Amino acid sequence: MKVDQIVSGTFLASMLFSISSKIDVSKTYKIVIKESKARSLDQNALMWMWLTILAEHFTLGGMVNEDGERLSKDDMHDIMRHKFLGYESSSRKLGQTVIDEHKLRSTAKLDSGDMHHYLSQIDEWANSHGCPLPHPEDCEYVKLREAQLS
Repeated sequence: MKVDQIVSGTFLASMLFSISSKIDVSKTYKIVIKESKARSLDQNALMWMWLTILAEHFTLGGMVNEDGERLSKDDMHDIMRHKFLGYESSSRKLGQTVIDEHKLRSTAKLDSGDMHHYLSQIDEWANSHGCPLPHPEDCEYVKLREAQLS
């Protein structure tokens, strides 16, 4: 059993209680509870700057969207999420009707560590496709990357 959710307050306590009722006492478990910080505005701004640059790069290379128009930063956002974040499925019930949804994962739900990893994937991918991305010296991404290297 693996449970991976971001929770807080009384919901955290009730969730831990419900998990405890499903524990097989003959097995060993690793439980990690850590504070999670949402992605930062700086990370989000860097992502959108990079997506704009990537859209321009691939448009100049002849790539267009399904309407035959130049790629937008939103098109690149969808491509990068498809490539690196994947999809999430959910179901909801409206009366007797069950609606199954399958959609791209949202970057808004990433914590700062996951967002850094996502940005690193985009950075490496862009480089491998002939589009080196700028790294502003004062941005959080560069500071965190340098901290990891030292």
